[in-house]
Parts: sequence; structure tokens; C-alpha cells
Amino acid sequence: MDRAREAARLPELSELVLPAPRAECLERVPYESSHLDDLIAALVSCHVDVQSRSGRWLTPADLRALLYLFLAPERVMDDPEWRGRLLRFSADRFTARAVRYAALRYRAMTNVDLS
Repeated sequence: MDRAREAARLPELSELVLPAPRAECLERVPYESSHLDDLIAALVSCHVDVQSRSGRWLTPADLRALLYLFLAPERVMDDPEWRGRLLRFSADRFTARAVRYAALRYRAMTNVDLS
């Protein structure tokens, strides 16, 4: 049971999420009981560590667009500003990695179809 729990944590991917406090924050999210809005709130709260240094702010709508890219790509274009939102992540690979990690954990733990 412990090995399965550890494997579901995706430790090899969490090591790629930087800075380390962000990875630790995302590892503690209860993915199995979270809804998409909970996941976005967790990403926003884990993103605070980067905001003070870079001065950049990614909105919850930006994070939702990237989550949809990974979880329900057909819904990305529901937002008329989707191109601009996704372009922000090409310049912020650390946040893109964090969102991808959260999306993989969410999909693995919930097996929810968001379409």
C-alpha cells in the first residue's frame, strides 16, 4: 500500500517542479477529493512563492486554460483569450511544469471526464 501511495505521488515528476516549496505544496493537495476549482485554488496558493520575485501574476483563468489543455483540450477554446493565456506559459516553464504535474495527479486520482 505504501509503495502504491508513493508511486501515485509521482516523485520523479515532483522533483522537476521548482521551486521545491511549490512541489511540496502540490504534493499535499487531496487530488482524489478535489474539483477543478479546488485544484486551481491550490495552484494559485502554491504559485505565491514565485510572484514576489518575478512580479508576474498568472490569474486563475490562466491556470484554468493550461489545466484544460492537459485535462480537456477540447475546452481550451471556450475562453476567447485562450491564445494569450497559453502563451504566458511558454515563458514560464516552472509554472507550466507545476500545472502539468497537478493535471497528471488529478487525472490519475480522479479519472474524471471534464468534457
